[in-house]
Amino acid sequence: MDFENLYQLQVKGFSFEEAKQLDSRGIKHNDAQALSDFCEEQEAEAERLNDLESRGFFHGTDNPYLIEQIERREAEDDRMQMFMNEY
Repeated sequence: MDFENLYQLQVKGFSFEEAKQLDSRGIKHNDAQALSDFCEEQEAEAERLNDLESRGFFHGTDNPYLIEQIERREAEDDRMQMFMNEY
């Protein structure tokens, strides 16, 4: 654990948990591209969690099999609804 890197990441505005995560990945505070990629990953994950929450899941639902089954069922229901609307 590079304490100087943790400190510099926190100075840049990252939380301690985010700084630890970045440090564990080997990302340094002066690597702008890697920091940008990390921020984009975090935003994508937040968007995914918000999407799940809007569909009735709660943060912490981390069973990919269950999520896949429910998404498959939702897609099947949507196809059936489109079919019923056509005829």
